[in-house]
Amino acid sequence: MCSTFLLGCHIKFHLMHKEFPLLRRQTVTKATVLKQEAWQHEGSHDAKEGAENSASS
Repeated sequence: MCSTFLLGCHIKFHLMHKEFPLLRRQTVTKATVLKQEAWQHEGSHDAKEGAENSASS
């Protein structure tokens, strides 16, 4: 039952992606932007820690 349900979702997902390529592109772009923001946040966090460490030593 579970695999049939997953297969149905998979097919629906594929159809949706074929019908709405623009929507898919927007979703991918959004995901990429979120990833970049996360990386930038981590990077700035590391930089802050580095500055604090060098200041305290």
